[in-house]
Amino acid sequence: MTSTSLNIPGEVFLFRDTPNYPENSPLPFYVFLKTCSYADMINYPTIDSTYDTIFYRQRGLDLTFKSLNQLNTDWEVIDTALQALIEDIVETNGATPTTTVYNY
Repeated sequence: MTSTSLNIPGEVFLFRDTPNYPENSPLPFYVFLKTCSYADMINYPTIDSTYDTIFYRQRGLDLTFKSLNQLNTDWEVIDTALQALIEDIVETNGATPTTTVYNY
């Protein structure tokens, strides 16, 4: 997701850091929780911030599905949440959206 003409940040996906999972793993492991709401955008920092928290917002996500039906169902949920987020930000800022850009 990239920023829009309304300067909506691209970091719209909320993740939870799970340190040392799998056990003794040297790499961080982040679990995708949901698409952020307007409140989440305010309450949770981006992954590159200096805040000491286990919850972060990120720009993109990788998901694996066992079936095309599950992919389509989950994509509808994500797309609906993204549209609601954009509408909430537009309403709060009193603006009219001119462009929405998704990088899928």
